[in-house]
Amino acid sequence: MSNLSYYHFPTEIIFGSGSSEQMIVEVKKHNFNRILFVADSNVVKFDFFNTIREKFEENFDVMTFSEFSPNPLSNEIDQFEDKNIDLIIAIGGGASMDVAKALSVSIDHPGKILDYDEAKGGDNKIDCGKLIPVWAVPTTSGTGSEVGRSAVISDEETKQKKIIFHPNLIPSLVFCDPVLTENLPSKITAQTGIDAFVHLFEAYCAPGFHPMADGIALEGMRLIEKSLIRAVNAPDLEARTNMMAAAMMGAVAFQKGLGNIHSCAHSLSACFDIHHGLANGVMLPYGAQVNLSSLGEKAQTVSSILGNSSSAGDDLPHLLIDLVTESGLPTNLGAFGIVKDDCVKLSRYAFEDGCHQTNACVMTEGMFVELFNSAL
Repeated sequence: MSNLSYYHFPTEIIFGSGSSEQMIVEVKKHNFNRILFVADSNVVKFDFFNTIREKFEENFDVMTFSEFSPNPLSNEIDQFEDKNIDLIIAIGGGASMDVAKALSVSIDHPGKILDYDEAKGGDNKIDCGKLIPVWAVPTTSGTGSEVGRSAVISDEETKQKKIIFHPNLIPSLVFCDPVLTENLPSKITAQTGIDAFVHLFEAYCAPGFHPMADGIALEGMRLIEKSLIRAVNAPDLEARTNMMAAAMMGAVAFQKGLGNIHSCAHSLSACFDIHHGLANGVMLPYGAQVNLSSLGEKAQTVSSILGNSSSAGDDLPHLLIDLVTESGLPTNLGAFGIVKDDCVKLSRYAFEDGCHQTNACVMTEGMFVELFNSAL
């Protein structure tokens, strides 16, 4: 039966301008009373968040949790002690989504959150009946975590990223409202947008038969190619809408797999606390170069999306550098003060990361050393 493919596709989504205004209507359809908002320290300062919270306070018992890092740490999850929660609503970017899903597990499960690390079989310890339902309201267009089934939580001591996974961790209702992204700074728009592109690109390049993921990945890359730079430099609602759709599509597509770029990005976040999208962006051209000979016609297909119909597969790394440069992000590790001596530790962390298990070619620790060195 090794030739069988297993597919999982997402959840109920309300997409479009103003969709977030439907939250109270939806909550009233259920018997939820005690609502926990999970939103990062920046989101809670926005007027739209306060407006949402005030409306909820008129009808429900409401709490807000915002005491977590951009790369959420395990002890930040473990410190939350309130057990009487009916619904968790994540509002924000990937960090808010990750924290909400982790709390969905930790609130009614014993022990600490890293006891449920997928790499250690922790997913088998998760009791579906004890998961708190999660709804999601993305305010960035990057991770697509609103339609993902996992939470990425960093070990508080090593800062290495761990995966908390369960099929039922996917938010049961998602409100994709591109209006909420209109005031995103260009820097965050670029970082999150490149993150979405890397999800789509690595998913498409991952080996294996998954035509639905491949189709979604290709269309998502096309949306980003025509919308990312516009959203960064002269944002309009159409560009924001395309980017929000593409980010969500990336998270659907990468159930097929990711690759060496993500393993490098996780290492950079662990060792240097670099924003995940920023880390993905700086490593994108170099990871693609390592994989180029293994991509076959896929390299030419992506090149034609980023360039034109006459672009060759060999042009791909240069086209990716152009995409990152035009979005205003750095294209070498020197921009972060990283030097050659750092590459050994970075490579060890990257090799220990599971994302490269579905890379287009088999990676070794030595190959990661060369990859990081090439990015200097």
